[in-house]
Amino acid sequence: VFNGPFSNTRSVAELVIGHAIHLLRRIPERHAAARRGQWLKDARGSNEIRGKILGIVGYGKIGMQTGLLAEAIGMRVVYHDVEARLPLGNATPAATLAALLREADVVTLHVPQTERTRLLIDAERLAQMKPDAVLIGIAPVGGRLPEQWRTWLAEALDAGCDIWSGLHSFLADDPMLVEKARASGARLLDLRKPPADIPVSSGRAKEVDALVVLTVGTDCNVGKMTAQLQLVKELKARGQRTTFVATGQ
Repeated sequence: VFNGPFSNTRSVAELVIGHAIHLLRRIPERHAAARRGQWLKDARGSNEIRGKILGIVGYGKIGMQTGLLAEAIGMRVVYHDVEARLPLGNATPAATLAALLREADVVTLHVPQTERTRLLIDAERLAQMKPDAVLIGIAPVGGRLPEQWRTWLAEALDAGCDIWSGLHSFLADDPMLVEKARASGARLLDLRKPPADIPVSSGRAKEVDALVVLTVGTDCNVGKMTAQLQLVKELKARGQRTTFVATGQ
């Protein structure tokens, strides 16, 4: 096992582009509707990514790779960083964060979590963005709804905005937000909320008599999964019945 600080740089950049396409085409909304038994066939509000402007906040290794991929599929790239950065490709620096937010169709955040970047995107910053802009990279710790966001969500619902949430905290379980959505006619969509009739784990794994090797850690770069997959490969090569189980976060 070794530390590979740039091992997942390209992977994250590709994931950002995937999320951008996903959101610009409103796939989460349609996927959630399909799981509820609805089929949304119209393409209103769905857009291609070509010709859109990508705003990168934090132009480090991941930000640069994201910009290169974005240009390759026809996007124009602007970026903002607290340090002077030489652009790759045709990317151009934005004079301020506010200028980037006003211009970009897709905004992606690639900054470390510090006191300086905590709540970097707040209600004031959101108001500077285009009404139909996409914001990627604001996942809070543990996927839980920060209390500060609750006020912003309430204001958005009062303004008639639909809210799609990928958090582990379900917005539809919040009585205040539900009431505001009802009053304004807006929709709350909890994309992680499973259908009521979906089958879940039965706990049968507890009955299996097996040696369990658990790999845990706090750094996503140290190679936990790689080590486990190599271990499974070698054990299978030696005739051992072995299974890899990815438990997620």
